[in-house]
Amino acid sequence: MGMKRAQRQRGPRIAIVGGGFSGTVVLANLVKLAAPGCTIELFEKRELAGPGLAYGTEDPSHLLNVQASRMGAVEPEDFLSWLDTQPGRDAALKVGITHKVGPGDYLPRALYGLYLIDLVRHSLHQAVRRGVSVTITQGTVLDVCEVPRSGLEVKWESAGTKRKSSFDSLILATGNFPPSNPHALSRDALRAPGYVQDVWRVSERLVERIRRLSP
Repeated sequence: MGMKRAQRQRGPRIAIVGGGFSGTVVLANLVKLAAPGCTIELFEKRELAGPGLAYGTEDPSHLLNVQASRMGAVEPEDFLSWLDTQPGRDAALKVGITHKVGPGDYLPRALYGLYLIDLVRHSLHQAVRRGVSVTITQGTVLDVCEVPRSGLEVKWESAGTKRKSSFDSLILATGNFPPSNPHALSRDALRAPGYVQDVWRVSERLVERIRRLSP
């Protein structure tokens, strides 16, 4: 009597495009809920996944617009609880906070970015414990197309090299697109040196001009 060797069924392959706040939270929840054998790959063009554009600033004057007690990425008080851990205390000192943080404080965005970086680290450790494969890839996703009977094909680039990867599912977590120009502005106004279309992409030249302004 012949014997048939049982083939091991692979788990689902999931891609997350974007490693800012949204991508980081998706990763944390997927790791918590995914079955062992699942493969997750997060694509982020920046060096570190977590902060993204919104929390990647290093200026301590850029504050969160929500109180610390409500800024948890997974549960509402996660951020505040993290600040009581050694990594949280070290991160607070790194951005110049030496006092005891209260639930009603509006803290620097840079500190929240460090919290998200630590959340990515925690997710990676949790994935190992749960038998979930997670890869953080520094690269830019160029295109996604559906391939019959094969799922999704993701075309991406890293360090000048273009590659392809296959997935069953894909989550877009690319954040907000740059704002459009107000229709009421004239062409002359749009070309004015003092006009800033996107405050997150201000030129160094304009920043230097603002610094030289008299109080």
